[in-house]
Amino acid sequence: MDETGTSGLLRDLRSKSPGLQYSTAKGLRDHIERLHRDLPAPTFKTLEARILRSVFELVNGSDLNAKLGGLRAIDQLIEARSAEPELKIIKFANNVSNSLRGCGDAEFLERAAQVLGHLARTNVTPNQDFVEFEVNRGLEWLQSEQTPRRLAACLVLRALSDNAHVLFSLRIRPFFERILPVLSDPSQGVREAATEALSACLQILAERHQSVYVSLYCSIYSQALDGLQHGVSEEVHGGLLTMGELLIHTGDFMLPRFNEVCDAVMRLKDHKKTVIQLTVTRLLPKLAAYCPDLFSRQYMDECVNHLMRVVRRGDRGEGFLAIGRLSIAMKACIIPPLPRIVEAIHDGMNPKTGRNRNTFCPETLICVADLVKAVGATMQPHIVALMDPMFSAGLSETLIGTLDVIRQYLPS
Repeated sequence: MDETGTSGLLRDLRSKSPGLQYSTAKGLRDHIERLHRDLPAPTFKTLEARILRSVFELVNGSDLNAKLGGLRAIDQLIEARSAEPELKIIKFANNVSNSLRGCGDAEFLERAAQVLGHLARTNVTPNQDFVEFEVNRGLEWLQSEQTPRRLAACLVLRALSDNAHVLFSLRIRPFFERILPVLSDPSQGVREAATEALSACLQILAERHQSVYVSLYCSIYSQALDGLQHGVSEEVHGGLLTMGELLIHTGDFMLPRFNEVCDAVMRLKDHKKTVIQLTVTRLLPKLAAYCPDLFSRQYMDECVNHLMRVVRRGDRGEGFLAIGRLSIAMKACIIPPLPRIVEAIHDGMNPKTGRNRNTFCPETLICVADLVKAVGATMQPHIVALMDPMFSAGLSETLIGTLDVIRQYLPS
């Protein structure tokens, strides 16, 4: 290690281990804090500038691990003491922003977007110009023909909407106009990132007067429904993801449309594309939670029957998670099919046949905890029967969490 104590830290930022990178980045922050405390101001300024140049070289280099390590270091150093705090933040923003142009790796783009979000909420320097630039570029990149740029745009716009609400809200209408086509992007990763950006922006609207934005909701809903009913698989998947966010963030807007959405989703439960089957499985509990009374009368039996088929297939973990969330939403309505569900859980803990033979499904434990929360003492006799199978895979954090739920809800 050299006289400043930084060479080993900079070397470890190149590690392939995210854990080591994270601890090293924190160590670098602590190191700079010590230098700031112990050295004369001119000496510290010189050493800090040298360290930051080395970090920027990591971010702008060609080695992916080093680039990720550099981002982790910047994220830690945003709040660190500095000889020139405002100039430091400006340099951080410029380097991270420029790095988005030259790297298409999804992990790097996500990490860079998170750092930009952190920079957007810092109080060290006025950030209006920086946020405006990133939002405008993001809106431009949403229309790019390059998949990495569309992905970067979605990730950055989400981060800025989370961390710079006021500034982002000035561009909310152009965002919704340009995000709609990206929700059915050819790339699944882009579709999912676009949905997360949509979710963050819908949350901004939810905090304001909803009547002003009904026209936006209608546009989003119309495209999503059309995708569910008539679209190719990418449009179907995007429509399902979008409906999930509308259920969460638009209040009563979805109530008069609830049956229409449920009917469309139910027709897709046996779609040939696995990603669509999975998204339907995850969406069903959200539909139930939105309007439990209507769901219980018209869709509950079909939903439970479908999820019971899902837990017998290869994606049984998702099926058990969905059953658990469904029980939380439906409470006592889950009691009639409870014996069948418990039998499936028992088989999931100790399968005897099929592709999952002798493979413990850990999601069954989460499902048990949710069922206990949903119906309380009704689960008591079933817990007795499940106790031995629950321990068959040994002690785990998931098992401990489930046992704690049982202790709280079934103290006897």
